[in-house]
Amino acid sequence: MTTTADAAPPTPAMPSDRLSRRMGWTARRVIGVDLARGLAMIGMFGAHLHVARELTVADPSTWLALVHGRSAILFALLAGVSVALVTGGPRPISGPAVVDFRLRTFVRAAMLFAVAGVLTSLGTPVAIILESYAMLFVLLLLALGWSAMRLWTAVAVLSVLGPVLTFAARGVLMALDLYPEGSVGLLFGQFYPVATWIVFPLAGLAIGRTDLRSLAVQLRLLGAGSLAALLGYGAGHLSSELAARAPWLGSQPGVGEAEGSGSFVVVEGPRSVVGSSWIDRLAEVPASVLSSSVGAEPHSGTPFEVLGSGGFVIAVLGLCLLATRSWGRFPLAPVAALGSLSLTVYSVHVVAIWAMREAYWADQSLRHFAIFTVLALLAATAWRLALGKGPLERLITWVALRTARFTGLEHEEPAAALSSSR
Repeated sequence: MTTTADAAPPTPAMPSDRLSRRMGWTARRVIGVDLARGLAMIGMFGAHLHVARELTVADPSTWLALVHGRSAILFALLAGVSVALVTGGPRPISGPAVVDFRLRTFVRAAMLFAVAGVLTSLGTPVAIILESYAMLFVLLLLALGWSAMRLWTAVAVLSVLGPVLTFAARGVLMALDLYPEGSVGLLFGQFYPVATWIVFPLAGLAIGRTDLRSLAVQLRLLGAGSLAALLGYGAGHLSSELAARAPWLGSQPGVGEAEGSGSFVVVEGPRSVVGSSWIDRLAEVPASVLSSSVGAEPHSGTPFEVLGSGGFVIAVLGLCLLATRSWGRFPLAPVAALGSLSLTVYSVHVVAIWAMREAYWADQSLRHFAIFTVLALLAATAWRLALGKGPLERLITWVALRTARFTGLEHEEPAAALSSSR
């Protein structure tokens, strides 16, 4: 028999517990992934809002240039991590649940295409990533059942083969006076070519098949990613130096900016063959591919950039997982909230750039970047605490689930489902 004196008093809820519940930080959610996605979103702000592109390691004032290229690559990596987590993490789902997940992924991809079409129609100086993002999600469905060894083997092969194939296809199209558009443009175009970028979500899928809460795994991500970044950027710099001393390589395709934009990339054709016949231009494609494959500049799409920037974002993910192991998650809550609403925030920031119009071009200082970042952190935190999922995330999830119910293919969500859409 238990008396009143014997009974333990109820334990009052700690403020940290209340914050965790309001933020949606359940025991199954990997908060470090939200944090990494939030950092990627802030990086997108910088890439689209006049952060200088030139990076000098010895000059800390230029370090913000790290946002270029790497922010989008971090998004792509996290796409694979999210797919892995939603499909069971270290213990992948099987059977009817896989069919359900594939159907919902196709629906989500279709809706991402629709959102991308609306944002593209605004005519902003932002290269919209959502179409490539949607295609990457669909392609990942082919690798859901792959082992970690098979995934990492594919990553190693495609890190070289993907860029070479992209440059070759682009060179052939240019030689034939064609411009990659539509699905061909998504695969081999100038912005986020899927043939090159598929390596990042594949790496994310392999990472998500591990125990991301393990300290050993987190340290390995930080260490291995840092090493890959050093090797990729170091080899890229060396290749550029060698290419500068090898005139037989021809002119390297240019990687630059559209006027007034910190995010556009202009990849030019082989200048040495302009005006020649298409047969001559086709003959020059191998040299063009070789000259395109040196260096590791942001958005260059070379094997060295794939290794260097891929390693960089893996290290960032490892650091984010380490930072959210304990109390560190609470001061970082606004960034994690931003990451959990990334699709909504991304879309709103493109609309805001469209609304700015002349003001966007008139003031190319970092003021807009600072304003966007502060407002986004405040708004995302307030929304997350009050309403949970973002409106676009909620809409896409609702449509995907309704489609599954309509077709009779809906099954219970995997226990480890932790994607940003939830």
